[in-house]
Formats: sequence, structure tokens, C-alpha cells
Amino acid sequence: MMAKKVYVIGGDGTMRGVVAIFEEFKRCDLRISITGIPKNLDNDIDIIDRAFGFQTAVESAQ
Repeated sequence: MMAKKVYVIGGDGTMRGVVAIFEEFKRCDLRISITGIPKNLDNDIDIIDRAFGFQTAVESAQ
């Protein structure tokens, strides 16, 4: 059995890796979807209210 979907959670470097994996899937004509889920301490992603990691960073700083 082969995976059809891949979910990756991470920061900027991880998202660059997601793009590289996507390009390799495409090059090999693999029909696998990949979704990058941002984890960001800065909480500066426009389309979401609160990024994974942000609340933990706030609590740790207090």
C-alpha cells in the first residue's frame, strides 16, 4: 500500500523541504498530495488566527 497524502508541520526550512518533496513527486509522476502546515512562533501568517507554537512561545516568555 502506498500513501496518497503527506502532511508536514514545521517552520520556514520545513516548508522549503515540502516544496522540494513536491517537485520530486511531480518529477517521478507520483500521484501523492503533500500539505505543508505552518508552525510559526511569530504568528505572522495572514490566513490563520494563531499559528502552532505561538501560544507555547507566549507562555514560556511570561
